[in-house]
Amino acid sequence: MSARGNARAVVDRARPSLWRCRFECSTELENLYDWYKSYMSNLSVSEARERLADVIDQARRQHEPVYLHRRGKRLAAVIDAEDLDRLIELAEDAIDIAEARTALEAEGESISWDEVRADLGL
Repeated sequence: MSARGNARAVVDRARPSLWRCRFECSTELENLYDWYKSYMSNLSVSEARERLADVIDQARRQHEPVYLHRRGKRLAAVIDAEDLDRLIELAEDAIDIAEARTALEAEGESISWDEVRADLGL
């Protein structure tokens, strides 16, 4: 194969959608990808330890957690830090909304803004 042919093969591998269109094995590739994804999404702790960099890269790249288990029990998950920050923020927002609804529904005497300012010395 010529240098030009090698370069084309590299470009084709870099763009999987074009590669699948050129070759008739797209179903096999998709099955292989699904197997790899399911394999990487659930790893034993010892497997994750051996391939920690790959596990972290997958969690960051695919924005899906990789679950770690020991003896069939799920122990932990590797998740992208930005995804975790978003999840925490969403959980805090949900708590704030629930507390605000509870406060609005609570029966009780209303306090006017003037009274609040006076109590705070404003």
